[in-house]
Amino acid sequence: VSKLLFPSSIILMSMGWALLTLFLARGILNKFKFDLMSLPPFSEWSLSWVSIWGLIVGLGFSLLGDEMLWTSISIVGKNLLLVFVVIYLLLGISFIAFLFKKYIVSKFLKIILVFIGVFYWPVVLILCFILGVLDTLLNLRDRIRKKEARN
Repeated sequence: VSKLLFPSSIILMSMGWALLTLFLARGILNKFKFDLMSLPPFSEWSLSWVSIWGLIVGLGFSLLGDEMLWTSISIVGKNLLLVFVVIYLLLGISFIAFLFKKYIVSKFLKIILVFIGVFYWPVVLILCFILGVLDTLLNLRDRIRKKEARN
């Protein structure tokens, strides 16, 4: 499995290092008083609905490659799936952070929810992934904001 998913692990590691480098560089440049564009808060991270095609292509290639016994296509699909699952997982966590920020939740309830999340982490990861995909497809944040504005 590690040989099969090696390309996607390289991509994910590169994305992680790039993000870390961005935050470190911003911190250093802020110390030297450079004028930098502000980054959106984590709770506002989202992608356009068009990005869902990466997930669709990954799933399609994986299924087609497995069904037709085309190993190369199957490997490409599985690698695409891994990259996009991690991206949508992060977007789902971002959406949950948005909900926590939008709706004032007591500190006790937040601690309970995090505690439950730690013990039921497989379910929480799947839920975060699904929320990330739904937020990307349906633009749930804007729907919540519009509903709040109407009230």
